[in-house]
Amino acid sequence: MNLLYCGDRGTEKGIMLSVLSLMKHVSKPLHIYLMTMTWENYLPISIAFSSRLEGILRRDGHGGFVRRIDCTSVFKANPPLANLQTRFTPYCMLRLYADLVPGLPDRLLYLDYDVVCLSDCTEFYNQELDGVEYVAVPDYYGQWVYSRQTAWHGKYINSGVLLMNMAMIRECGLFTECRECCRAEKMFLPDQHALNRSAHSASIAPRRYNDQRRTHSDTVFRHYSTTFRIIPWIHAVSVKPWETEKMHNYLKDYSMDSLVNIMEKEMKAVEGYENPAPEKETIPVFFTIDDNYAPWLAVAIRSITQNSSPRYNYHLVVLHENLSEGHQQRIQALSVPGFEVELIPMKEKFEGIEADFIGNKLRADYFTLTIYFRLFIPDMFPQYSRGIYLDSDIVVPGDLARLYETNLGDNLIGACPDFSIQEVKPLTDYVEKAVGVDRAIEYINSGILMMDLKKLRQVQLGKRFLELLNKYHFDCIAPDQDYLNALCKGKIKFLPEEWDAMPNDHKPELPNPQIIHYNLFAKPWCYDNIQYADYFWYYAASSGYEEAIRLYKDNYSEEQKKSDAESLERLVGRGQMLSELPEGTFRGIFNTGKEARL
Repeated sequence: MNLLYCGDRGTEKGIMLSVLSLMKHVSKPLHIYLMTMTWENYLPISIAFSSRLEGILRRDGHGGFVRRIDCTSVFKANPPLANLQTRFTPYCMLRLYADLVPGLPDRLLYLDYDVVCLSDCTEFYNQELDGVEYVAVPDYYGQWVYSRQTAWHGKYINSGVLLMNMAMIRECGLFTECRECCRAEKMFLPDQHALNRSAHSASIAPRRYNDQRRTHSDTVFRHYSTTFRIIPWIHAVSVKPWETEKMHNYLKDYSMDSLVNIMEKEMKAVEGYENPAPEKETIPVFFTIDDNYAPWLAVAIRSITQNSSPRYNYHLVVLHENLSEGHQQRIQALSVPGFEVELIPMKEKFEGIEADFIGNKLRADYFTLTIYFRLFIPDMFPQYSRGIYLDSDIVVPGDLARLYETNLGDNLIGACPDFSIQEVKPLTDYVEKAVGVDRAIEYINSGILMMDLKKLRQVQLGKRFLELLNKYHFDCIAPDQDYLNALCKGKIKFLPEEWDAMPNDHKPELPNPQIIHYNLFAKPWCYDNIQYADYFWYYAASSGYEEAIRLYKDNYSEEQKKSDAESLERLVGRGQMLSELPEGTFRGIFNTGKEARL
């Protein structure tokens, strides 16, 4: 069941209570999306909160995930200017930006943070949505007061519970029209008025799916919105379900007491998560680029700084080759509190470790060694015991801290199987017959690596690699990746696919990718209709490089595309040829006992 909440830090208690109520009555896994932002004096929903909420889903065996989405850049790019100073916070209008968020599913149930579930809502959620933009319940008071505010000749709806058909909303431009309404005209209930006035088609649901005034025996969703009383005088009553004393005194409602107790305990855990020790641990994250890859790296860094847990500091180490002064300044400017970007010339680092390998004096030239850079990370950075290596053709919608906290056990590295080759038989033959993995699904992609740097130093990865390189000069199609697979076989922790989600025409997009890797030629800055492209452009918008990237894509020629296709064909052909070699392969050397793995 796909759920959307929007809000700031102050809505966390309500969202927690709402989710706990859903877990009580819904058996399906919950896929929860939290849209938030930084705005003036308001704080966004914290990463600590979203992490705790996902932990509850997993701990209680309910299944699902929580994805926190920072919408600051898209909101600031087109703010609802006429309605920024209403009695409601700007966060109430965040749902109107959902069509701009990458990865949101077509069927999506939006709930206000003061909505709780009192019985199974599966029937409501699964109803037919063909031909309607959303399903909603009439507003208890507004259906009479604002009956002329609707554009589709229906009843004026309350927007606290919305079953949304996102595919049709995108197609018809509903939220685009709503945002324009909020930009141009001040309204008392801006988001709700805009949804009523701009809808082309909607479906009205029974009262029980958004009970706003009181709880009934058949209530499914109870919405604790503001109501009015006439005794002893006309007055407004605003009571939220976590305000236990008010619930008892004003509403005589005791139904939330047990859930509120659970919610309070969970929120204390969030506070503990959010306030780490004064000396925070630093997570090192390594990249390597040349001047051409600076724009893609900027996009990757922006996604990391938006989504990674503040419980750690992050040292983003960029080893570069001939990076121009202009690019250096722009990449360096991506440093924000808690995220230090350090640029280091690659040659400088290689010279720094040369003495360590004097017995294996590098017969390969410097250019050749840059291809194998990640194999030398443990020796280049002896101050770190663990670290993450990332290719720069990625975005990170997830929390890197979760990857860093992965328990590797006795393994040397953690990585995902390379799913980009699984449907290509010449390449699966190559990794089994030449590289020597037992099954192609155990061949890892080295673009995302969780590394136990201390253990890799102990087993002398860099030295062992140089010995093999100088002695055998293995012919391979993915040099550093093949060496890692061959040397580390049996010492690799296989990570869930969400940590290295790649565009793949043979598979649907993953619903909750943590790292998206635009591997090989599946680059959204070169081609249209690439899976996960909307994630890339979402973060590109705040990278400082969006205009340059779009210009690059516009100028990507048919000749370049033809060259890509030919390169891929050659790669597959070489894989087939190397898989048929009788000797001189990784498999032959290691399986015959001539050499030992790490």
